Amino acid sequence: MARNKTVTLGWSLEAKAAYWTDIGGPDECWPWMGTRKHHGYPHLGWQRKVVNPQRLLSNVPQYLQIRHTCDQPWCMNPAHWLHGTHADNQRDKHLRGRTHLSAKPGTTNGCAKLTDAQVLQLRHIRRTTNAKFTELGQQFGISATMAAFIVNRQKWRHLP
Repeated sequence: MARNKTVTLGWSLEAKAAYWTDIGGPDECWPWMGTRKHHGYPHLGWQRKVVNPQRLLSNVPQYLQIRHTCDQPWCMNPAHWLHGTHADNQRDKHLRGRTHLSAKPGTTNGCAKLTDAQVLQLRHIRRTTNAKFTELGQQFGISATMAAFIVNRQKWRHLP
């Protein structure tokens, strides 16, 4: 398919309006009720291809992406969609904290295994006893690699 062409179902405006008004309120997320891909994005079989129904219904050109202002990839509410480039989408992800580059530091991160006090204690033990990273990892329930990252301030940089 050429880059400047759009994919469309060929529905009339009346048919599209009827579809959208049956789904939910104008400000709500409208969940896709069909099958979803691994990250929650909807998909369906159409004309012997697997396609994104949002793309079909929005007539977005192939070289643009659909960005969700609600951060819900399964949302079918076109009021929550913006068209943009891949760079726009990546910038959105970073600004909204949905990438590993924008992960929350320390205990504000839901995946943290240590507290601030434990990190400071781990660094103190390493500084005063020169304990091995494997020992520190076992003592604090983390990997030796993570213990090294913490001691070398590649992780938990926000702490002294």
